[in-house]
Amino acid sequence: MVLNAGNGVSLRQQAGLITLSSNSPASVVGQYFSNSNAASTAVSLANATVTNITSLFLGRGVYNVWATAAFSGSATASSFACAISSVGNSLPVAPGYGALSILPISVASGGQLPCMPAGAIEIKVAASTTIYLVGKSSFINGNITAYGYIAALRFS
Repeated sequence: MVLNAGNGVSLRQQAGLITLSSNSPASVVGQYFSNSNAASTAVSLANATVTNITSLFLGRGVYNVWATAAFSGSATASSFACAISSVGNSLPVAPGYGALSILPISVASGGQLPCMPAGAIEIKVAASTTIYLVGKSSFINGNITAYGYIAALRFS
């Protein structure tokens, strides 16, 4: 089943899943943006330091923005955090309008590190700006890297 929302945007439903595809021209409602940083190009984290994982440039408009961060490496870790932020290398103040996840969990070196959603948030952009997926981990005895995905859908 294909639902045509106009302006080149269509929603496809297959086996109960809905996927969004867009070839909308710039500055059109329904325009979809995304950016990712793959595991092979993950960014190194410094202990207890917020770091940009990836970013997304948005023009003027209102957007629904969502993101997911994954952590990898070999270290003894005591906490993880990720968020959608309008300020690079900075976590928003909790509760981060729903776009902040903090996971206070201990992971022994060599253990499974988390993949976690940063949440979703409506962002109103008055002038073109960059939005960041940021991550943070507290750890010792090793290295931790982070990679992730950030996306936005324009509503106006």
